[in-house]
Amino acid sequence: MATSYKSFRKKSGFTLMELMLATIIMVVAIGMIVSITKSVLDLWQGSVGKIENNMYARALDRISQDLEMAIIRKDGYEWIRCQRQPNIGRGKFSVSNSNWLMFFSPVFDRDRSLPGDICAVSYKLAFKDPEGKGNLIFGLYRKVLDAKTTYNDVMGKTNLSGYWGGKGENSSDFFVPNVVDLRFKFYYEQKSGNTGKTDIKSTKLGETYSYLYDADSKMLSPVSIEIVMTVINSEGWRIIRDPQSAEARNFKNMEEVIQRYGEIYTRRIEIKNRPM
Repeated sequence: MATSYKSFRKKSGFTLMELMLATIIMVVAIGMIVSITKSVLDLWQGSVGKIENNMYARALDRISQDLEMAIIRKDGYEWIRCQRQPNIGRGKFSVSNSNWLMFFSPVFDRDRSLPGDICAVSYKLAFKDPEGKGNLIFGLYRKVLDAKTTYNDVMGKTNLSGYWGGKGENSSDFFVPNVVDLRFKFYYEQKSGNTGKTDIKSTKLGETYSYLYDADSKMLSPVSIEIVMTVINSEGWRIIRDPQSAEARNFKNMEEVIQRYGEIYTRRIEIKNRPM
């Protein structure tokens, strides 16, 4: 009787060594992907940061240029007015004592089709929707009146805020976003007592200042102005935009947001058109 033998095929599979090798390769690949992704994100964030820095640097350049050419005269009328604004913002994410600046200057971007070169200028911080889409944001507004309107309606006043009240905050005046504070410090000449000696004094940063010269005034024209502009990055704005979010609840007030996500730009400029 013939004897038959059944043959058994060995099932194929991975050995422990193969599994370990595959795991090592997978871990290395994931590490490389994470590293590349992080590098790309860092590069993107760096690029965004540079764009934002350039935007704010250009804004500071424009403010400086306008102020360097500011017109000041000794005629008993107000030529510069810097006053504090009330609270701006929403709820706990509000700022106070930011400055509203009004002055006259032959700005570079004035309407040259009209006669005259002296324009009334206003820089003002606001928390508004510049696009009309319901998105409230902090922003700096810059308003320049043409020379004709300036001469007819603004010049020859003893309080510039009387004209500028409620003006300079339209969408067309929107200058730069995410500015959460703007303050000025004025350095000016002042006669000391009856000696006739002239000293350089200064206001406190953000303090109300007005240049309105009269014959009995001991305060002479401003010599220089320090500009301090505080901005927040896109991460800070995301928190302010949704104050009810879990992340926003970690911040007690605007100062804490600025401390973490803010940056301060400063510059001191000299007044070129000082009256004798």
